[in-house]
Order: sequence, then structure tokens, then C-alpha cells
Amino acid sequence: MKQKGREMYLTDQRYRGITVNGSKWYSHYERTGGGPVEFLQRYGGMSEEGAIEELLGLSLSIPRDSHAVREQERKKAFALPAAAPDHERALHYLTKVRLIAPDIAQHFLDTGQIYECLSTNPTCTLHNIAFVGTDRKGVPRQAHCKGMARGSGFRFDVENSDGRYGFGHYGKSDRLYVFEAALDLLSFLTLYPDRWQDHSYVALGGVAEHAMMTMLHCHPGLQEVILCLDHDPGGQMATMRLRKALLDRPVRVSVRQPGQEKDWNEMLYHRAGFSFLPASDDRQLAEMKEYAAQLYVEVMTADRNRVPSERAELALTQFEVNNDLTALHRCAVCAGVQARRLWEMTGAPFTADVFETGTCVQAALDNPFYKAVRQLEQIREDEARFPCFTKPQCHTLAMEWMTLAGQCMVQKLQEEQMEQENQEELSW
Repeated sequence: MKQKGREMYLTDQRYRGITVNGSKWYSHYERTGGGPVEFLQRYGGMSEEGAIEELLGLSLSIPRDSHAVREQERKKAFALPAAAPDHERALHYLTKVRLIAPDIAQHFLDTGQIYECLSTNPTCTLHNIAFVGTDRKGVPRQAHCKGMARGSGFRFDVENSDGRYGFGHYGKSDRLYVFEAALDLLSFLTLYPDRWQDHSYVALGGVAEHAMMTMLHCHPGLQEVILCLDHDPGGQMATMRLRKALLDRPVRVSVRQPGQEKDWNEMLYHRAGFSFLPASDDRQLAEMKEYAAQLYVEVMTADRNRVPSERAELALTQFEVNNDLTALHRCAVCAGVQARRLWEMTGAPFTADVFETGTCVQAALDNPFYKAVRQLEQIREDEARFPCFTKPQCHTLAMEWMTLAGQCMVQKLQEEQMEQENQEELSW
């Protein structure tokens, strides 16, 4: 590794674009990162247990043929857990514990997408509920199992599940509803049952976009996506990331979330008169959205011929040397202007929603300034690599400029928050 600013970067070409800060790594090409265990899992083809054993003191030797190891793991057969003789406990759990409408629960039990499964240990046989994700032909490709005891946190994905296929339903309309979990999906159908089978629904099994993208790929007639994730900071940030993932697709995107409750199942509890988990908002994301709205006006009224892209480097240098917060704002405006120019070259309108999505997805960043410096370097590398003539190339660079604008916005908001806290401490 070599030093670059406050970060280290890996010099081996196999790991090009990976920087290391303390015990954390980040791939600027794959837009992902993590800690030492995740690094060995991703680039060494190791299991979690094997990676931990290596890090605990065994000789560190990353398998050379890691791709072959991953392929071998991928090709292992996926098999659903054994089914119980009947599904009485599963139906009771759905309708009495989770308050799902009986006809909704029975529909998915009849299709086999929900069933009661068995798992054994040395002392007993456990009854769990399984939610199955199928491919376009109805073949099971993924399953998530969870315990049915009240308050149970037991859950697991069946070995070799393919995360690209989520639990859901395909209808004939052009509308797709997206949820974090299968129980959220079922709760939504219970709350809004009118002609529900006409539309399509998918549960992500978390917040990754793979199942949503597979549904859109397999069913090109879907033209509208409604993101129905949880009303909490995690769900709000995930919603922003999913919106960004859909920016280059010809689909209409909207957001629908519970009002007072954390998720759709909590809304069922609330309506039934039970206690429920309340909704919560991401404060920094809310500030970012407000900032993005103000910045968008400046970007749209700026004379693009008088805002050269070189101004971004100058502004970042001025902030680093003088801690000038207005320089961060100037960099964000400059990046937004470049993004607008490139985005409009694709023939698509540069709307306020596009700008908010492209910038506010950065709201949860740590050390945003140093990521902004690296982001600008990445932009310059990509500009030199392709001349930005095709629509995909314009889209890629526009997104990179919006990412830079978002990083500057986060840094400015964090600096202002620190100043306010310092002043409050001094006055106290």
C-alpha cells in the first residue's frame, strides 16, 4: 500500500481503485466497502469463518483461484427446507400474530410461496415460516425462514439462495410496489386489498436493489415503481439509493411510506389498537434535501459558460487550506452545473428530483471531503478515458458530478453543525 492524502491505496492492479482508511476499505469502482473479514470474503473467496480464522493468526494466504472458489460455491444446488405436514402454525402466525388478512395469507400458502418448514437440532424439531422467491417460470430460487414464536429474532436465508429473486407477485398492470421484507408486503396488501392482484410486488429481503432490478428485467412492461420502504433512517436512505439505481431506467418512480408507524406491519398493529413502533426521520437526510432544493435553483439559473469544471479543484483546495465553507458551496454548484450539462446531453430533463436523488444519497457519508477529493480524481480519469459522446457515458459522468456535489454538501452541513455545537458549548 501507498499513502495518498490521509488514506492508503492498494497498488496491485487486481485491487485498483481500493483505498484503506484505518481498518476500513472502499472500492471506488464497485461502490462498496467494509472491514477485513468482508475484504477476504470478497477478494479471497473465503467463507466468513475462514476469513476470521486467517485474521486470528493463521498464515494469511489468499487463494489464487478465488474466482473458481466463488463459482464452485455459486453452483451448489439450492434446495428448500423440508415442509411440515400442514401449515396451521404458519397460518396462525400470519393472521393472529402479524394480523395479515386470512385471504391474503391463504393465497400465498396455496401458491407455495409461503409454507411451514422444519429444521432439526439434537434436542427438537423447530417449526419456522418460509417466504420463497421464484424466477419468471415459478421455480424457487431463494427462501428466507424465520421463527414464529412471539418476539423471536431467529431468521436465516436458506443456503445458496439467489438474492436476485425476491418474494412477490406479478400482476398485469404496469405498477411495481417494492418493500424491505415479505411481511411488509403482506401487511400492505392487507391494508390496501382493492384489486391487489392486478399489480406487481416484490420484497427485497433487506435494502439491496437486486430483486427489484430482476423484476424489472423479467417484466419490461412495468413502467412505474413505488418504493414502500420503512419510515426510519435506514429505510429513508435505502429509498434514496434505490431511486438513484433507477435514474437511468425509463420508469416513473414515487415514494410511499407509513405516516406515524415504522413499517406497514406496525401500521396494522396501530389500526388494531395495539402498541406500535413509531416512525423516525433521518435528520441529516432532511437537511440534505432542503439544501439540494436551494442548490438546484442556483444550478438551473447559472450561466454554464461561466462555470468551468476547473473551478471544482480550486474550491476544494480553498476549503482545505482556509477551511472556507463557502468554497464547498461553490464546488457543489460547479459540480451541479457540470451534471446538468451532461444530463441534458442524454435528452432527459434535469429535474429537481434527479438532482435531489443524485446528491442526497451521500447523506450518510463519513469523511466526505476526502471522498470528494478522490471523486474528483475519478471524474478526471473517466473524462480522459472516454470523450463523453454516448448517452451512457454522459449519464455516468453526470452521476459522478452529482456525487461530488453531494459530498461537498455533506461536508458543509457537518462543518456547520460542529460550529453550532462549539458555540453552544462555549455559551454554556
